[in-house]
Amino acid sequence: MRLPTLAVLASVVPIVAADYMLVLTSCLNGRCGSQGWWTTVEDTYWVDANEGCRDPDVPSMWSLCMDWGNQRGHFFFEGQPKRCIRKVSEGWAEYGMTSSNWDEVPCTW
Repeated sequence: MRLPTLAVLASVVPIVAADYMLVLTSCLNGRCGSQGWWTTVEDTYWVDANEGCRDPDVPSMWSLCMDWGNQRGHFFFEGQPKRCIRKVSEGWAEYGMTSSNWDEVPCTW
């Protein structure tokens, strides 16, 4: 009996699903606010995506830090080393907001 090639490959190649975030930013009178939707393999969660560090309401994540000036951020999940994200694209959304996509990247900072 022969196994299909895809089944064999799936059994030996680990599937890596990186986290990512979609952020909507709105500005009024020079003040901007950002809200994000953090996506893991389990689900999507709303997060405060403004500048600085916080304890987000994402299961097992205990810190999310956004560095808008350098278009990057980092985060920590329980029992894991620092992981990093970087802004990879930006565009216009409805009502004068901008949307940006942030993907997990190797930490170099």
